[in-house]
Amino acid sequence: MASNKHPRRKKVPVMKQLTAICSKHKDMVVSRKNTHKCHDVVLRITPTEVSRTYLVRIELSQDRVPKIYVLSPNLSEENKDKDPPHMYSLEKGRLCLFLPQEISVYNNYSEIVPWISEWLMFYETWVITGEWYGRGHSFEEGDK
Repeated sequence: MASNKHPRRKKVPVMKQLTAICSKHKDMVVSRKNTHKCHDVVLRITPTEVSRTYLVRIELSQDRVPKIYVLSPNLSEENKDKDPPHMYSLEKGRLCLFLPQEISVYNNYSEIVPWISEWLMFYETWVITGEWYGRGHSFEEGDK
């Protein structure tokens, strides 16, 4: 009988993920909401000392990757003439921090808060320079 050298990792329950985010980033938490289908946390994030503050919602659902939305300021209103890179939806303010296959339900989602901050810093630089200095992927409209 073959031994299982790599036992299957257990999924981290969504409530545990939400609690980890709120505990690790408690000074940023504005609100937290739990419903039957999803769990949300709204954070106040200031990416750098000279940045403005953003309200960001992280939506967690069991067996799905997190979805991240900028609630305020309204990025769609700010960018009527051009679409910022690395967004799934400008109208909804949904950020593209990773492709779904790059993150799993096994990850510690509290680690995505620094990714959000980094994305916002790159966004602010893009607004000024027109250049995106962060990493990322390009994809066709149908891939979103």
